[in-house]
Amino acid sequence: MPNEVTAGELLRRWRNQRGLSQPALSINAEVSSRHLCFVETGRANPSREMIVRLAEELQIPLRHRNAIAILSRSINQNVRCAVTRLFRWS
Repeated sequence: MPNEVTAGELLRRWRNQRGLSQPALSINAEVSSRHLCFVETGRANPSREMIVRLAEELQIPLRHRNAIAILSRSINQNVRCAVTRLFRWS
């Protein structure tokens, strides 16, 4: 599905909404800036721990954290499509 939202894309949108650069977020969340870049661009999937660290630093609401966690895993395509529709940003 070409319009499918990824976990990395949602994290990037939250980071941009909070006005943080990748280096600033990586320092604050104590993660590698290179790995953060890979996550945001879809070259790597974030672990649960990484999602928690980034979500806490970005103050992402729990509902959206769960969507990011779902999208970061290889799960049923129907579930991914449903989550994508729920959290599509205008």
